[in-house]
Amino acid sequence: MLASRITVAPLIIDGMARASLSVNRDFFEVRCDDQLIYWALVRSGGSVGFAQDSIAAGNPLVAKIDLELDLPVLPVRLTAHAAMRQTPRIRRVWNMLAAGLERLLT
Repeated sequence: MLASRITVAPLIIDGMARASLSVNRDFFEVRCDDQLIYWALVRSGGSVGFAQDSIAAGNPLVAKIDLELDLPVLPVRLTAHAAMRQTPRIRRVWNMLAAGLERLLT
């Protein structure tokens, strides 16, 4: 099976360890580091997975499962070199991205 040869992102295992869940890559029956492939796998019913509420809520092919886990709030940073942010076109894109992210994160 191809999916079983793809590795689990260390961030997931590290996050589970911080939640006092001791697992290694063999804990996961299906593993994938590529987010697009992973989401397609979840949407197709190939795996139980996790995603942002805003992404999953708009998809009729997935159902929310409440695991009653306290998940940490992850920081989100919008970054660009200071000189780039002064370019009018980039400043406009920056402002639109910042507004869109703020709606998703609040």
